[in-house]
Amino acid sequence: MLKLKQASVVLQLDPKELQNLVQFGVVKPKRSEGTHYFNPSTLLVAKVAFYLKESLGTRMSVLSKLMEACMTSVAVSGPKSDSTILALVAHNLLRAARNLAWMTEESRAVRA
Repeated sequence: MLKLKQASVVLQLDPKELQNLVQFGVVKPKRSEGTHYFNPSTLLVAKVAFYLKESLGTRMSVLSKLMEACMTSVAVSGPKSDSTILALVAHNLLRAARNLAWMTEESRAVRA
């Protein structure tokens, strides 16, 4: 288990960026006595979320929903290795992105 500053070094992120992901509920590390503790799963979520934020410009509110949906489906399927978790998260993110694109197209069609 790593504290926020240690996790930011491992992820090669500015601690403020990681703090923002936690503050907006995108990443949900365990918390004890006011200190956040990151395990391998929360590190993975943080890395994927930060990549989506930077590469796609995804808003925090959307990131939060996407990551919650992905991690819920991973948790339901039971304990997995890190590579299996990564594959499941990637699969779920692609599915969510397709649904989001479809919903966006539908809303544009309705407005037209």
